[in-house]
Amino acid sequence: MELEILRPDGVSLEEFDPGDEATVEHARTVLASYTVPWSAETRYDAVPRPGYDCAGCEALSWCATGKERVAAAG
Repeated sequence: MELEILRPDGVSLEEFDPGDEATVEHARTVLASYTVPWSAETRYDAVPRPGYDCAGCEALSWCATGKERVAAAG
């Protein structure tokens, strides 16, 4: 497997053996460090812009402000 890394001064290619267990385990560890916190997220701390209709928002289940707006709208 090749990974192309784009740099300001050019490109470098890194080659990895997908059959090497140490490489696979390292890849799993790195990916888990990015994905586990994201997938376990239960809150949405960003505040929607004023006047935004939160009723159909996909983040509503995590967004306290959105829940308050929807409840206030009745």
